[in-house]
Amino acid sequence: MRLIRTAALTATALLASIALTACGSSSDDATAAKVSDTASVPTSTDNKATDAAAKKQPTSKPTNESADTTPTAKPADNKKSTGTQQPTACTTTSIKLTASPITRPINHVLLTATNTGSKTCYLYYAPAIAFSDDAQSPLQVDKDTQPQAVVTLSPGQSGYAMIRTAGEDNGDKPYSTTQIRVNFQNRNDNGSVGAAAYAHLAKPLSVVDSQSAVTYWQSDVDAISAW
Repeated sequence: MRLIRTAALTATALLASIALTACGSSSDDATAAKVSDTASVPTSTDNKATDAAAKKQPTSKPTNESADTTPTAKPADNKKSTGTQQPTACTTTSIKLTASPITRPINHVLLTATNTGSKTCYLYYAPAIAFSDDAQSPLQVDKDTQPQAVVTLSPGQSGYAMIRTAGEDNGDKPYSTTQIRVNFQNRNDNGSVGAAAYAHLAKPLSVVDSQSAVTYWQSDVDAISAW
């Protein structure tokens, strides 16, 4: 009987030891699993540290920012740099007139206007011609002589007009004159600009107002040489 009890106690103790070993192994596995899970999950503290580090990093700016800050040169003011001025109508202040009777065709006088000023000017349309200050109206203008463009006179250049002093007999009596009065037309051809100018003749000239006429201003004298 005593041997049987001893064997039973020994078996019981062995079973208890095996059970404790099994429990300890399970407990260790559970603990290891918890540790493993805890290590794999990132903490909020780590996330905040990462965000803070990212914010502290300097951000590179576009390379073209320096180009935008470079001052841009302003275009030169053409009006100030060139000093050019728009041409105006020719007047007595800048024009010298000469009147030269020609032999062919007869009864014709060549009127020359020379720019003696320092600026370019325009000879608009035709000169307003009168043989005396008592004339009520200027001579008629031959419209067929109108040029393609306005005559432009740079300093030193000349323009030309031809004057017919008499024509077919119409009963009007001629008279003599030693001067030709000239007025320059404005751009709109509705009046004159400046004061009247006078071209003086070397010899008295016989004229008839009703038979006389004048051409438009020309830049080339050959355009009216046979008029």
